[in-house]
Amino acid sequence: TVSISDGTVNVSTSIIGGQATGSGAVTSNSVAITGGIVTTSGKIIGGYSASGPASNNSVTISGGTINAGGDIVGGQADKGSASGNSVTISGGSINASIYGSETFSSGTTATDNTINICGTASLSESTRLFGSNWAPSLTVTGNTLNLGYDGKAASSWQGGRVFSLDNFNTVKYYTLPWSKGSMYLTATSISNVSNFDFSNMTLTGTSTMGLGDTMTL
Repeated sequence: TVSISDGTVNVSTSIIGGQATGSGAVTSNSVAITGGIVTTSGKIIGGYSASGPASNNSVTISGGTINAGGDIVGGQADKGSASGNSVTISGGSINASIYGSETFSSGTTATDNTINICGTASLSESTRLFGSNWAPSLTVTGNTLNLGYDGKAASSWQGGRVFSLDNFNTVKYYTLPWSKGSMYLTATSISNVSNFDFSNMTLTGTSTMGLGDTMTL
């Protein structure tokens, strides 16, 4: 586990919660950032395995400024499967792309990996959101983007603009503030997104809603 709460962190290597350089399984490791300025030319990874599976690893960011040249990744398995990994952004300023998981070997699986965006999270317009990367013959199921959700319960998010949404089985909307005439989430590109789910969506601040008012989700 790696925890960063304040100060300035500037490294050229990746920040990794737990790793196995061989075929070992990497499970339930985490990186938690609550503040500070974190800059790395590598990645921020909850758990990494070179040849084994990566499961139930997490990155949580609730504050600070994050500059990651090599992306933020819940769990990475170079030659194994990745499942149940997550990235939760509830605050801070994010200058990086975000992956629920990454795996680079054909014939493996990327299942039930999640990105949660909520609270005061600020994403840059160059941010790309990936449920998983897209390796050849990769089996991809259950990878989800949750908007206005902190991984346990609904938690409003103000929305924003990103570069793209990629490789999600489902994008789920939870709690979001009503804003007349606005666009909640804008993405320049949407690729390999199977389903948008509004069944749990709640709008806050609707007392100001009038007949004919609109908001684009």
